[in-house]
Amino acid sequence: MREAMGALRAELDKEMNLVVMKAPFDLDGAREHVRSSSTNLGRIICASLVDASGADAAFLNGGSIRDSISEGDVTKGQLLSVLPYGNYVFVIEIYGKDILAALNHGLGQPGAGAFPQFWGMEVATRAAELTGTDGTKKSALAVDSVTIGGKPLDPEMRYKLAINDFLRSGGDGYAMFTKYDYSEYATLEEAFRNFVTEKGAADLRAISDATVLK
Repeated sequence: MREAMGALRAELDKEMNLVVMKAPFDLDGAREHVRSSSTNLGRIICASLVDASGADAAFLNGGSIRDSISEGDVTKGQLLSVLPYGNYVFVIEIYGKDILAALNHGLGQPGAGAFPQFWGMEVATRAAELTGTDGTKKSALAVDSVTIGGKPLDPEMRYKLAINDFLRSGGDGYAMFTKYDYSEYATLEEAFRNFVTEKGAADLRAISDATVLK
């Protein structure tokens, strides 16, 4: 039994140490950053969801990203430490007004897992002060304007939005997503790995350097 367990452990270690992609530069997935700002890793993961699904834009909770990636070879084990939950890419056809509600919901919770990472949208914000259920006040962000595809968000227009299955189920309080039917695509890990492998460093650098949250 001990020998069999040792053999299984060795096989698992071998699989986890398998190089599955190469990062052209450092990708920021630090907990304190993905839950309070747009990071290059968050943008590239969301861009990979758009690429995999053909959606207009992508939206993820920062809490779905659990680690950073250093420049160079990335093993399967390292990639699973970044995206460990096996979430799937879902696409919903959502009204603009619910995208706005989702953005305000997430941006109003800096430091929480609900804070959004996104791609395909540009969001201008203003400072806001929110009052909690206990009466305490906290600083947050609120949306001033949103553009998708270079055009102002239309509250009554439907957009194809890529999210994960966790958000579609209402995770992190995103109840506005639960009422929409969805199409299912690859896992987040597969979409991200394929995207980074297929795109050149220049394309990834452009996404890394983009400003989507102002």
